[in-house]
Amino acid sequence: MRPTANGIVDTHLHYWQWPRDAQSRAAAEAEARRSSAPIEEELPYEEVAATIRHAGVEHALQVTRTLSGYDNTYSVEGARRLPDTFRVCGRLDPAGADLPGRLRAFTSDPTMVAVRLFWYSADDRWLSDGSMDAFWPEAEALGLPVCVYAPRNVGALDGVAARYPGLRLIVDHLGADLFSPLGHRFDHWPEVCRLSRFEHVYMKVSALPEATGERFPFPAAQERIKEVYDRFGPDRLLWGSNYPLTTRVCTYPEAIDLIRVGCDFLTAGDRAKVLGATATSVFGLPW
Repeated sequence: MRPTANGIVDTHLHYWQWPRDAQSRAAAEAEARRSSAPIEEELPYEEVAATIRHAGVEHALQVTRTLSGYDNTYSVEGARRLPDTFRVCGRLDPAGADLPGRLRAFTSDPTMVAVRLFWYSADDRWLSDGSMDAFWPEAEALGLPVCVYAPRNVGALDGVAARYPGLRLIVDHLGADLFSPLGHRFDHWPEVCRLSRFEHVYMKVSALPEATGERFPFPAAQERIKEVYDRFGPDRLLWGSNYPLTTRVCTYPEAIDLIRVGCDFLTAGDRAKVLGATATSVFGLPW
């Protein structure tokens, strides 16, 4: 199935390379331990490209992993080497010096189409304590889409969306807390759903097999998608796999089939939007 003329867009996957110098490698491993992530083998972009193409996915957004800190070098390398396949949702320190200059440099690279903010535990307070007051208006003025993963403070995005109506906000993984026990991953679901009142807030339908802890055809995940579909509509939903982490619970084709063949409430037109057309519009993709 080809849901759009230009095919499926996976809005959330990862390829990575461990830092080559010892100090940066040690810092990356420390970050992995802090977030309870495994110390994994490298995953080259060539291998990821071959995997997704074999499954019928033409294009993808590489999301720079937190293990890489704010270093998007390898993400950009993959997008430059394989420009018909990848664009980058990169990471940037929103509290560092010369924010306007760094954001301009960030957006001047044509491979960069969005920035990802990741908060967990102690860092969550940044969303509501004023630390981000300089970042939001700059991103809004630049037209830079902002993907946010802050599952334990997703309600704070309500205030951000209200203050910056021109800011494209994308909530990763439907706001599910992938670091919590299985029965508590959607504890903040009411706050997620309340964001539907803002037309410039989008939901990334990603990592749901992991979030629900179930096997294909993921009935609980389909129920969550139906709820956001009813509130946000297909023009504000974007599918993503969270590859390769999603393969802990399902195959990559099964992650696609959650939308491609599941969710029988979706029309053919809806599937085309969720699987590609909405992402193309939101991120200004060239394909």
